[in-house]
Amino acid sequence: MKELEIEQLTSSVELTDNEWRDKVDSLSAKDVALLMYKLIEKNVTNDATQRHMMYDVLDALEEHID
Repeated sequence: MKELEIEQLTSSVELTDNEWRDKVDSLSAKDVALLMYKLIEKNVTNDATQRHMMYDVLDALEEHID
């Protein structure tokens, strides 16, 4: 999936819960990680420490996936 498509998923308020889950379930592990990065960037804006902690967790997850 292209980065723009992942970016669009972060704003997909028109999707039902089931549609959202289906989209996420269809993503590769790397795309799930990218989606998480995008969601963190979008939603964790005021707490840099928390944001970086989440990034560290995702980095560790990606290392286990590869």
